[in-house]
Amino acid sequence: MRNFGLISTTVWQSERFASLASLDARLAYIWLHTSAKTCAGVLRIGPAHLLEEVDFVTTLERASAIFTELADAGLISWIRPYVMIQKYLSFNSVKSYKHAIGAFKEVLAMPDCEAKASLLHELQKHKGAIDLAAWRNKSGEPHDVLFDIYSYLSDHPDTLDTPSKPYGNPSGISTNEIKKENAERKTLGDPEIPEDIPALSQARASEALRSEADPKGSAQVLPLEATKRSALAMGGR
Repeated sequence: MRNFGLISTTVWQSERFASLASLDARLAYIWLHTSAKTCAGVLRIGPAHLLEEVDFVTTLERASAIFTELADAGLISWIRPYVMIQKYLSFNSVKSYKHAIGAFKEVLAMPDCEAKASLLHELQKHKGAIDLAAWRNKSGEPHDVLFDIYSYLSDHPDTLDTPSKPYGNPSGISTNEIKKENAERKTLGDPEIPEDIPALSQARASEALRSEADPKGSAQVLPLEATKRSALAMGGR
């Protein structure tokens, strides 16, 4: 739950906002922006919530009509039971890795739609997401939400371009690194990592094999330089 919400002063020059015919629809749009229920402009919310929380709407029918008016104006996408505020991230930066975790989880909870993949890609550009990409727990592992992002975008390859590092491969292990490691494994007679499976599976296979070979050293999966490369690749897009 957040304590405040930002809304740009340019809203008063917005043609879409100006196209709203009713005052209560304009107030409802500001209400959405200042809701405590979002950190990425995605809210599990509907007309009944509007009716319950404000006093300028008195019937459920009117509340539903307001949501329709906002959607028709292009100010929100109404994907029941979710509302996505258009261009929210353009004016509300995700500045910390904890904020990024909440934002990614919020978007991942949405039903499948083009807007979902678009938001996941948009979020990756924010400072908090870049910090999250470089973050590792005490065992040297990336946050689980990175695997969730990669899994979703991999399952929906037609939505947008292939995600870039480190979201394209949360472990930071590239295909070339897999090949290099396999060459070393072949020399030592160790089992090789399959190269014909998705990058994420390669990463997990690599981690598992490293754990078997060196239980004491398995906690540090990523070399420091690989972690830096992943963070730099993310920030340099």
